[in-house]
Amino acid sequence: MLYACVHFVSAKGEYRVLFRGGRHPEAIARRTTIGDVYEHLWHRAKGRNQPTCDFPPPAQLPTATTFIGVGVCQDAQAQSVPCAVFRDKSPQRATVADHMVHYRANGLGPHQTSIIDLGVNEDAAPAQRAFQIGLELLKTSCCQQSSLKYIEHAYRLFPGSIVYRSAVQHYKQQALNGGPADPVA
Repeated sequence: MLYACVHFVSAKGEYRVLFRGGRHPEAIARRTTIGDVYEHLWHRAKGRNQPTCDFPPPAQLPTATTFIGVGVCQDAQAQSVPCAVFRDKSPQRATVADHMVHYRANGLGPHQTSIIDLGVNEDAAPAQRAFQIGLELLKTSCCQQSSLKYIEHAYRLFPGSIVYRSAVQHYKQQALNGGPADPVA
């Protein structure tokens, strides 16, 4: 059986995580500095609390993409290689797209990336509209309390949006401090 291996280093040591597909690993092992496995920490067949992994996208993908899963795929030459999928569903995109990343079998990073169009990003326009309405309401004397509800709605639709999250945090802090809300440009 083939597994995709992900190696990572933390303050507590080096690890190898084995995947067959998805965000949940099959096994986790501690490695020596030369790459040998010396301690099996967790295995799906024996573990009750299954860990969920979340990996950052490679540098060539938009930073707003979210990790969907990793596994083993066939490349253009019908060779088995590690692969991962990252979803791009940001409020600025009219469509939702998955980025399929094929990695080099030798572990030296991404080899090929392709885009799979998943269709219309139905939440993009409503989120952006709610965010803009919220910002405009901040400029009024009557409806500043309602403005945060619109901005929070946009944030609920896109919790990964730095812009929406920053605005929610900023205006909640303003409300706590009792100060006037100053709209962001």
